[in-house]
Amino acid sequence: MPPTRYTAIPTSTFAAPVSRLMVNLMVLTVLGLSYLLWNHDKIQNIIVEIKQHNLGVVKTIEGCPLHQPDDANSSFVTFIIPSKGRDSIDRTVHSLFNQTRNLWKAVIVFDGEQRQITSAKAGYLSDPRITPYTIPKAGKANFAATLRNYGMSRVTRSEWFAFVDDDDILSPEYVSRLLEETQINTLVETVIFRMSEPRVLPPRNHVMFQLGQVGISFAIKRYLFEDGFWFKPSEIEDFNLLKCIFDFNKKMVISPYVTYYVKGWRPGDLSVEYPRINLN
Repeated sequence: MPPTRYTAIPTSTFAAPVSRLMVNLMVLTVLGLSYLLWNHDKIQNIIVEIKQHNLGVVKTIEGCPLHQPDDANSSFVTFIIPSKGRDSIDRTVHSLFNQTRNLWKAVIVFDGEQRQITSAKAGYLSDPRITPYTIPKAGKANFAATLRNYGMSRVTRSEWFAFVDDDDILSPEYVSRLLEETQINTLVETVIFRMSEPRVLPPRNHVMFQLGQVGISFAIKRYLFEDGFWFKPSEIEDFNLLKCIFDFNKKMVISPYVTYYVKGWRPGDLSVEYPRINLN
């Protein structure tokens, strides 16, 4: 039997269809990349909204692109300060200037139009470590959550977020104590410091944070915010965020250190020792 013969098909028979296919694929690729680049902020917001929906956290800022590059925001910890422009913010900011470790930056978010600022405020607002923003009036009640979320959304170069209100102050050791806690437990993702108001909270005999016994005196890893752990406006927004973080089995610690003074209240007895409590 003679060997089977195969008839060669001219290359030109496939050349035109293949060329057209390659051109179409290239056009689709360019169009797809252009769409992604053009709509990056919208897509980023959709991703965050999906994460927040899964966590039961409501997004409260609309039209604010997330994660804008800003190398000036690079720091170990960035303090987020919601403010109505009260004069007490002078003390708050100066408690940052008095930190024993200069590893911080701060974002101040003013609620609505800034009030007339004093010469002292004008001075610290020009400090390169502090970035002020003003957003449209967030409301009359529970506005702090909105301002904090906005402030965090503007920072891209910080390992930690910490929080302080504009009528409270921090101990000079806050940053050094946060650094210490991260060195003791390198996996920790949330550090709850004790606060004086004038009671010390969480109380010494509590092994878990509880509603009404914990406040805004905590710090979280920045990536938790990126993963959708946002403040939800509420009278108990501080507790709710901590509870959400705990329920998702994130590494937390209740620090033995009192580093947050509500309205300037310092603990009466500095010799009292508190336990360090690891959670999750």
